[in-house]
Amino acid sequence: MKLLVVKCITWSFITKAEEQTYQGSSCDNTAQQSLGSAYQTNLDRILTWMSSDSGTSNGYNITTIGSNNSSVYGLYYCGSDLTGYICQVCISTAAREAHRLCSNRVSAVVWHDYCVIRYSNENFFGKAMTYPTWHILGTKNISNITEIQIGEDFLRSLIRKATNGTNQLYYRDGFNLSATESRYSVVQCSRDLTNEVCRQCLEDILAELPKCCEEKLAWNIWSGSCLIRYDDYMFYLFNTQPPSAPAPNVQERRPLPSFHKIQPGEMWNTDLPRIPLITILESTDNFSEASKLGEGGFGSVYKVLMI
Repeated sequence: MKLLVVKCITWSFITKAEEQTYQGSSCDNTAQQSLGSAYQTNLDRILTWMSSDSGTSNGYNITTIGSNNSSVYGLYYCGSDLTGYICQVCISTAAREAHRLCSNRVSAVVWHDYCVIRYSNENFFGKAMTYPTWHILGTKNISNITEIQIGEDFLRSLIRKATNGTNQLYYRDGFNLSATESRYSVVQCSRDLTNEVCRQCLEDILAELPKCCEEKLAWNIWSGSCLIRYDDYMFYLFNTQPPSAPAPNVQERRPLPSFHKIQPGEMWNTDLPRIPLITILESTDNFSEASKLGEGGFGSVYKVLMI
């Protein structure tokens, strides 16, 4: 058994990682305009609230700031089981991206790998945003066309479990495709939706599968209100709900490629080893206090047991 010490440079390391997992934004459906000072102030307050509240919430919240024509409606949620510090880092990064990508827009949605933020001058709570949709694809194709129907049936079963009246609006699981291959998936909706609205949102984006993704081994489709991800490795955090399929070797894990074009200044130092953020999260139990060794000159230091 080996002991690996991980130093977490509190903001620069994680924020840099999140910048590389930027997924997309939607603010093109609203024209740029000069926002009133009251609306801009309330928008700034909403984004600040998201960054602060996400550190102590259960990974989701909604609020309204202002009144009449200056009202701003805001929502955020983090994927999988992410709460606390990691959720907050993702939400804070997305909030900063909203300022840069969607300046002078009254409404916007910004996605990162692990979280979504949304705001508008109109009350959208409880209403699914199913258009437009976005997707990312892995590089490998499926080896047998029969997997298309098997995978779709599996995804429909996850949608039923996520919307079966428990208000969970989220489900993850895996299955054995063969003796040597496993598949894993997550379906998730924003938690302001009802079970029925969530189900319809997931069904709508699942209907996009034949147009873009069904012959790929790994893919991710999402809208402003729901997402489905499918892969051959266990990409999600794993705390309470064990999958039916066995976990693959950690060394085989790799992130889906993002369609965000990384600029030269964003590239990591290729002389340094790169460990996926999801692996660090799992290995430190989501940066738990039990894994913390202390504080270093650049941030917290955590231990990882590697068997």
